[in-house]
Amino acid sequence: ANAWCQIAAEKRSLTTRMDEEVKPMEQGIVFHIEIAQAQGLPKPEVAFIQIAGLGLQEDYASEAQVEESTEPGPFLFQSLEALAEAKRLKAEAEAAAGKKKKEEDSRPASIDPPTALCRISKPCQSDAERQQLLDSLCAPLRLKLFRNGPAPAALAEAVVDLSALIHDTALLELDVELKWSDLLLKELRSEFEEAAAAAAEAAKAEAPEAEDADAADAVQPEEPPTFAEPPNGRLLLKISTAAPIGRILCPEDLHDWAILTVRLEGLYHLPQKLLDVGGPLPEPGTAEGPLESHPLRYSLRVLSCDFNDGQLVLPHVDLPPEEGEGKEGKAQEGEEAAEPAEPETPASPTQEPDISFDIGMEEFEESLMRAGFPGKDGPAVFNFLCRPRTGLGGRIGLQDFLRLLEITVPATPEQLVELHGLLVEKHGSLETAFSSIDAEAEGFLTRQSFALGLEQLGVTREPEEVEAFFVALDSSRAGYVTREDFRVLGVTKRLKDLEAASKACKWLFSAAGSVEALLHQVDTQNSGTITQEAFVSAATKLGYTDEGALQQVFAFASLQETVETDAGEVETLGFEAFRSLQSLASLELTSVPNSLSALEKLLLGEGDECFLSSSQGPGHVALQALLDDRSAVSIGCPAFLAGIKRLDGSDEVTDVQALFFVLDAAVEGKLGADAFSSLPAVNAAEHWRRLAACRSFIESGFGGIDHNTFKALFDSHAEHFLEAEETLPRVEWSQGREVMGYRGREWLQRLFNTLGDDRGRNPLDLSVSQTGGTWLYMFPALSGHATVDFKELPEAQAAQAKVARWHHAQAFLDLRRILAPPEAGRGPELEFRAFLTQVGSLPAGDYGSEEHASVPFRACETYVKGVVRLDRPLMRLCPRDVRPAVQPSGEPYIPPPPEKRPPPTVNDELEKEASKVIARLAFEFARWCHEEGFEEAKMDTTNAANAKAVLGHKGVNRGAFLQWLQQDGAIFKDLGSKLRPAIVRLVRAENKNGPSCGLNGNENDAKYSSLCVYILKHLVRALNTDVERHRRLRDEQLWRSPQSQVQQDNAQDADAAQDSQKQDELLKRLILENELVGDVQRAREVYEEWLALEHNVENGEAWCSFARFLMRCGQNQLDAERVLRYSISLKSGEEGPEFLEVSFLACLLQNQSLPCSLDKEEVRTARFEAALAMMECYTDRHAFDPMPLYILFLICAVEAHAVQAQAASAESEEAMLLAEQGDRLAAEASKYLELARCPKGRWTGTLDTGLQGGPRFPELE
Repeated sequence: ANAWCQIAAEKRSLTTRMDEEVKPMEQGIVFHIEIAQAQGLPKPEVAFIQIAGLGLQEDYASEAQVEESTEPGPFLFQSLEALAEAKRLKAEAEAAAGKKKKEEDSRPASIDPPTALCRISKPCQSDAERQQLLDSLCAPLRLKLFRNGPAPAALAEAVVDLSALIHDTALLELDVELKWSDLLLKELRSEFEEAAAAAAEAAKAEAPEAEDADAADAVQPEEPPTFAEPPNGRLLLKISTAAPIGRILCPEDLHDWAILTVRLEGLYHLPQKLLDVGGPLPEPGTAEGPLESHPLRYSLRVLSCDFNDGQLVLPHVDLPPEEGEGKEGKAQEGEEAAEPAEPETPASPTQEPDISFDIGMEEFEESLMRAGFPGKDGPAVFNFLCRPRTGLGGRIGLQDFLRLLEITVPATPEQLVELHGLLVEKHGSLETAFSSIDAEAEGFLTRQSFALGLEQLGVTREPEEVEAFFVALDSSRAGYVTREDFRVLGVTKRLKDLEAASKACKWLFSAAGSVEALLHQVDTQNSGTITQEAFVSAATKLGYTDEGALQQVFAFASLQETVETDAGEVETLGFEAFRSLQSLASLELTSVPNSLSALEKLLLGEGDECFLSSSQGPGHVALQALLDDRSAVSIGCPAFLAGIKRLDGSDEVTDVQALFFVLDAAVEGKLGADAFSSLPAVNAAEHWRRLAACRSFIESGFGGIDHNTFKALFDSHAEHFLEAEETLPRVEWSQGREVMGYRGREWLQRLFNTLGDDRGRNPLDLSVSQTGGTWLYMFPALSGHATVDFKELPEAQAAQAKVARWHHAQAFLDLRRILAPPEAGRGPELEFRAFLTQVGSLPAGDYGSEEHASVPFRACETYVKGVVRLDRPLMRLCPRDVRPAVQPSGEPYIPPPPEKRPPPTVNDELEKEASKVIARLAFEFARWCHEEGFEEAKMDTTNAANAKAVLGHKGVNRGAFLQWLQQDGAIFKDLGSKLRPAIVRLVRAENKNGPSCGLNGNENDAKYSSLCVYILKHLVRALNTDVERHRRLRDEQLWRSPQSQVQQDNAQDADAAQDSQKQDELLKRLILENELVGDVQRAREVYEEWLALEHNVENGEAWCSFARFLMRCGQNQLDAERVLRYSISLKSGEEGPEFLEVSFLACLLQNQSLPCSLDKEEVRTARFEAALAMMECYTDRHAFDPMPLYILFLICAVEAHAVQAQAASAESEEAMLLAEQGDRLAAEASKYLELARCPKGRWTGTLDTGLQGGPRFPELE
């Protein structure tokens, strides 16, 4: 508690200092930059310096130096506020005077005295501002040295890395390199050459003239001097903040962060419609470089990095030489003309190429994802195509790929909903409609009867559309539609209702702010109930006018209510039912099919087991399992929720209330057996729909399914890439081609979730897909316009904007290769080429013309090329590098687990089975005596009611019982079958060289006698043990009082069963009684006796309770520590110890007021290191449980408090080291505290990817 108070006080002090520095802003980070000196200039200059970076809108220039110097400095700066005010005043003055601003006045005159301290304040109130600030620290800070003058000239540039300010330090004292500019080097070279020429002329003039030519030739001219670039200069500067920025903005990211760099090379092979949107392009070779006249600018979003204002760039093309050039030489040389080569015979367009390669599942899935198809359905498509075939071993070739043509594309969900409406309108329900169409009462519909039924209904459709309807309902692909298949229509309709309700609910929650705020707006009278009329009225006032969707929202909430009217409808909602709308608002519709599949497995099993489990059908089996009632005929939503919770221990079935809503196709508020029996048909129809979606995707992207499609999908694209990158127009981002950004623990967790990597510990829900990559979004827009919607633009520009909107595209970026081990000292790097496909969300009704009949992007044609890079290797998220706790001597702190009791020997097993046989013989003997009348009464002198019958005491002849047993031999056989396995094990283990079976006429035959004696010895031992035990029980009747005989057994009796529940309860009662009366020593003795019971010897929970007793009664910390160490050692496997045991021991170690076993060592931090190691090991296995994170926070905070207290009394140098150590521990404590506070949902997402691997683009939502 003291440590936490100190940390809180330090944070308050830090916040106070920040508030004093960041005025008038409410919250922000202030950077102080002092540029002391630039050293090593080649010649004296009057210089000033510019700062570029840190998210500054424009470069921040210092005041110019007064005098020339080769080591200018320090540099003085005006405040940003003063510069802005000076610009404003100057602009007003110029506007008043009617003058234009001159170039030489680019830097306004100072209005306040400049200082050597450059102060830059950055806001960090919102999440976006904090992310922008952290991103700016990841990008380099550029310091440019200029020569002052009418036209300032760049002299040098230095680059500073600011990333250490995020988590490592608050002060950077730097001596960085100054690289001279090309302009300065050119000037120096020119000056050097002029000086060298002047020196040469002077030397030539001073040299004496030679008397003859021979003497002149003998004089060797000197080598002219060469220009040598001056060594780079140095720049001395200091950058500081109030504290490491990450400890304020993102303490949970300590040790778990990276710098992401995304570099785009370009967008290649653009569609012709995009190229011609501003008119025809110049002929190849007539122009090159950026085409400024092109009306579109291109933006791209990938991995939360924004690339804007991409321009169309024309490539450099070498034109062929004009006719007649280059032929004169050949004619003059008189060379003989070569014989003309025979023309190549072009390949027939109908001739199929020889495609001999095949592909596996990973290649198939990766190629589909690269082409833009969601990876979730790739394995299902591959399994459909991969027929068992000799030689391919789970791979597919061209002929297997062409099986996609066997998949018929079903009707769309919208068409099925329309058919459902027509059937219900005419027949009242789907069940009646099926019976009406099935006129022959066959129980199924063939293609002919189905088409005839639609015709009688008045539905006029083309044969292809009728076939699509039939295929959508034929879930088993058997050629007929059953009644269960027909119910798919009802489920499809309810899915559309659920979609409308979810959309409305999300809108209402967004408009109201929360469910409680919406509740207050609906129940204005505080009546405690909500009617449908009041709900619809309140929603309409908020602005949502779709009354049908609002009714579905109310119907969803009403499922929680059990009180119904005679009409079967819920009239009012309670608050708890209304709050169930939170699940509807957070519902992801794409997760519902997965939940339906999980529900089928839970209730009906897998394969055909559901049809074999009951003669009443699978629906009744599911209903009985949910209600645990064989007579149940229906189930309501509350009982359905309770049943799923009881059956689904692993929480595989999600969105349970939404599932009930969907299955309730009749809208009755209850589910019967028919609803559950239709689950296989619903899931099978969804499976076939996904397979058909793959066929549709490939046909639309490639124009068909043939050998060319197979080659384009799975063969190399090297030639295509080479042509596009060298000869075709492309899009480049000249400004901001490379984007660097800060990525913290949450992003790294999402990356590991996306890739399914164990370094993130895989906290994913089943509804979230491990796609192995993310999606990028490319969208063109008119130059100068930020909007992407052509409806918001003037009519003159709407045509071009419409073309731009039609070409909004997405591409899947496969990130799995980023997991490859990087080179030493570098982070992972991934070069990618991602093919574009059209986005799925387009304005409805605006692209119906023939002009937009075909897709804008052909598959595997237009692509984005770039590089993704991280600055450090990917590591396991903290806690990482966990090791077991050790003592300073190197020995494990937790002792090894106690040795397990040896398993029973074959001798023990035989005697145990013999004891069971003896008990069975005793029972049979008693039964025989009772049947034969060998029974006599034994009177109890104290109580006649307690008289007992004595069996077999008199009248039994020797051998009579054996004869009775041998009458039918069944008992003998039964007893022999029980003993035989134990005897076989005994013989095989103890007499390996004995006879195997039968008589063989050798020396082994004599061993049967010894074997018989050996077996009889163990049988007789078992018999004697039982006889002795019963003899003692009979003797107890002589000396033990009758009252004690009816009480519980004596706990100290050696013959009492160690696992007896009575004995356990007796000892626990004695422990409690002794503790209550204050006899702690006796309570401890009984406690130890209780722990000695067989079932408690290795019971960690029992030993942990004993440790609590030791601390509760007497503060025996040493003994409690020993007990807890033993308790933890009992579970040293993968499961590991319980949280209570580890946290209890860790807290004991941090209790410095009492001794512990580690105090014998001379290492002060032994306690802390052992406690930290134990908790890190536990947290590594339970990384998303907040409680161990809280304990880690306490451990680090207590140690930080102790170190800081020690630093206050230490000497100067030691105090500095201890202060640094205390700061690190405080940062660790803040990290774990913040992690403990974070909701688990923060760690369960993926990278910019929707459910089932689909794209998610906030710009289009």
